[in-house]
Amino acid sequence: MRPSLTQSFRSRVLARLGDERGIALVMALVIMLVLTIALTTTIYFTSASASHASRSNAGQKAYALAEAGVNNAISQIAPHYPNSTTPFDPSWVVGIPPVAYGTNWSGSFAPGPGGGTWSLTGTGTVRNPTGGADITRVVRAKVPVTLGPPPYVRYGLFMNDAVGGCTSMTGNNLIQVPVYARGCLNLGGSVRIEEPTSTSASVFVNVGGQLNVGGSAHIGTAPTPIAWVAAGGGCNVANGACLGASGIYANSYGTFNQTALPTIDMQAEYAKANWSAAACTGSNPFDTDTSRTTMLPATNLMSSSYDCTASNGGRLAWNNTLGTVNSVPPKTLFVHGDVFLDRDLSFGSNDGLQYTGDGTIYVNGVVSMAGTICGPGSSWDWTRTSSCGKTWSPLAVPSLGKLLIVVGNAQAQQQAVRLVSQAVVEAGFWVVNGNPGSPPKAGFDSSAQSYLGGSVFMQNGFANLTGGGGLQAFISLPAGAPSGNQYVLGTPRDFAG
Repeated sequence: MRPSLTQSFRSRVLARLGDERGIALVMALVIMLVLTIALTTTIYFTSASASHASRSNAGQKAYALAEAGVNNAISQIAPHYPNSTTPFDPSWVVGIPPVAYGTNWSGSFAPGPGGGTWSLTGTGTVRNPTGGADITRVVRAKVPVTLGPPPYVRYGLFMNDAVGGCTSMTGNNLIQVPVYARGCLNLGGSVRIEEPTSTSASVFVNVGGQLNVGGSAHIGTAPTPIAWVAAGGGCNVANGACLGASGIYANSYGTFNQTALPTIDMQAEYAKANWSAAACTGSNPFDTDTSRTTMLPATNLMSSSYDCTASNGGRLAWNNTLGTVNSVPPKTLFVHGDVFLDRDLSFGSNDGLQYTGDGTIYVNGVVSMAGTICGPGSSWDWTRTSSCGKTWSPLAVPSLGKLLIVVGNAQAQQQAVRLVSQAVVEAGFWVVNGNPGSPPKAGFDSSAQSYLGGSVFMQNGFANLTGGGGLQAFISLPAGAPSGNQYVLGTPRDFAG
């Protein structure tokens, strides 16, 4: 019997539904597979990303530890600078086995002209968070070491004694270089400590004790203050502060920065040469025997012509003629290197000379000046003692030459240096023994109408500067001066890693 139309239609519908369910099932399976693949991929990349981030973070930590190693190496060598003996010592950088936080360091030094360069290496190590070998990073840096001038040469006045009397400055002095006093400092009269130009900020006053400013004296000006002022004992105002005090104008009020002069051994200086056996044309101004006695008569260095060279290479020559002799101009003193006078140095009011060359005169006695020592670059008429032009400036023109007089044997109740009357001195002084008497007197005394145009360094004692003239700064000391050059650590550079 043939199926009815209704039955046939129903069969076809059921068959179609069966096919669609199969298709739906297949599609569901495909979708589930796609989602599974997508989820797996997501999990994989998430895991890989997390692993990468973890390794990257570990690498950054290792790099930071390597940088810390370089910093540790720098902190080991830094305390050894500045120094005046050696540019390096390999024992200054001591690496250690990696500490708990995983850093180590090392260093080597390559000598070079005037110093050299430290090559520092820092190594940082951390555990690999994903397993395998530890993660290590290395950082390298170079730190230059240079031989620079000693810190005290930038001062026109350097008082090294903290327990002596107060150094006093009065008169009509214009000072445009830094000033240092480990003890107290009194400024009075018309003393002015000012910047050399309206745009500079290079002058500072560094005082360990009390700073007293009186009279019409001032430090800086309202429109042009100096760089900074430090006074360990305060200033002469009620609240003890320096900023805002009457007559004190500075950009800042800092902390006293203590430094020191090198020790001078006068016997060691004397032992550098047999001064009595110097090769001389003319008389020998140095000594007549082989012992340091200060028994010779005082000299003004201006006798008949002489030209003496000691075994250490120091040369002193005086040309008393009207023509040039051995490249020394007429009526001129030539000084080179370090020379030693085993006697006092004394200039009367009618004594005067101009010097040339670059050197240091060690005086095993005291210095008394009423005449003139005129520096190179100043106008000078040898027929008139008081004709010095007072324009010598080693700060402005270092090539002109410099003279430093080191005074080393003041006795009780003596003043190591005394400038009186109309004395004019364009040279620097270094006082080893200011005055050991009791009560102490100023070891350096510049009074009346005297003019001092050079730096003053005092190892012991204090100074009384009541004359005129402006202090200079050597910047570089003359040949034969007390050794004070020092090796200085530079700024780290050339980082790599």
